[in-house]
Amino acid sequence: MSVEALLLDFNGTLSDDERLLARIYAEMLASRGRTLTPERYVQELAGLTDEQIFRGELGPSAGVAALTDE
Repeated sequence: MSVEALLLDFNGTLSDDERLLARIYAEMLASRGRTLTPERYVQELAGLTDEQIFRGELGPSAGVAALTDE
C-alpha cells in the first residue's frame, strides 16, 4: 500500500507553540494600540486563523495580507 497523502496538524499536535504565538500576536497588536493577554489569547483566539485574529482585533479594513507577511 502506498501513501498518497499525509495530513498533519502542527499547532498543538507536533509543536507546543501557543505561548509563542500569543506573544507574537500581543506584540503586533500592541504596536497598533491593542492589548492582548496570554489568557485572552488562549480563551478566545487560539485556533483561529491569522486573518480571523487580525480582522477581529483590528477591524475589517485591517491590512491582513501585510500583517500576515509581517
